[in-house]
Amino acid sequence: MLKWDRTKQAATATIVVSLSWFCYCASGDSLSLRNYDNDPNLAKAIEYDLEHNGADYEKADRAKAEQYYLTYLEDVNESFQKARVYASLGALYATAVNPQRKEKPDYDKARVYFKKVLELEPKRIAYPTIRARTMLASMDQSGSARVSARIDVYEWLNSIDEEKMRKLWLPLTPGGEGPSDLIIRSTKNLQEGLQTSLETNIIGEIKHLRDAEAEEFLLEIAERFAGSELDRLAREKLAEKGIPIPDSATKPVEPEVEKRAEEKDPKEAANPAWASWLLAAVIGAGVLTVVLLLKKKASR
Repeated sequence: MLKWDRTKQAATATIVVSLSWFCYCASGDSLSLRNYDNDPNLAKAIEYDLEHNGADYEKADRAKAEQYYLTYLEDVNESFQKARVYASLGALYATAVNPQRKEKPDYDKARVYFKKVLELEPKRIAYPTIRARTMLASMDQSGSARVSARIDVYEWLNSIDEEKMRKLWLPLTPGGEGPSDLIIRSTKNLQEGLQTSLETNIIGEIKHLRDAEAEEFLLEIAERFAGSELDRLAREKLAEKGIPIPDSATKPVEPEVEKRAEEKDPKEAANPAWASWLLAAVIGAGVLTVVLLLKKKASR
């Protein structure tokens, strides 16, 4: 049962990130990777990449996409474009797998590519860098290491406001303009969705740790994120265990967080990881269908 619970939590993170991708495409930044100089190798890579070719499973081929992406990278100088390409390469081995070709996730390869994204662009913000951080915090780690990584990503996401987003935006083309209002809204929606997912997954993962480790993480959360929704969930767990909260972490819960807590469905609170997994799966299928229908209509 424990192994199944952890599998569901890992699946939740992957589905939410994949779902966020389709929502992001549909809402305005479908060109998260742009072939601005009409390079033939990049054009071929996009053609074979399941995520960028409109989910054409018959055409999608991970090995060919990877080959053309790597060839393209040999002649690219701009760090923002390299980061965007490496994010696509990471996705090929994490989420954009084609079952028709019997492809399976390879998290070791995905991790290598996602790390390169952040080596190239450790500060700038856009979907590729958000995705790299989120996926690296979710893939194939031990329980305590995954909790720690997810807490760090949650803190990073919390540090981003609209001003910072605009100032540190990862460009799409050389000398390109900053993000449009629509893309900012889409990215903020993505940010908020990932924060909610992380809140559920962090607390869900902590439940499976040894008591001493769990207590340490819960107290750390109360100290670092006092007044947040994650703090509220941590305090609930601490209260259940009868563990006192230090005076240094007694900041009142924000009104918006308190309102969210009151509106939560008791059934969802009883099994949040499974509820998130099911909801993400259903909505993800619906969004993918809409994207494909729009693409089909546009091609007529």
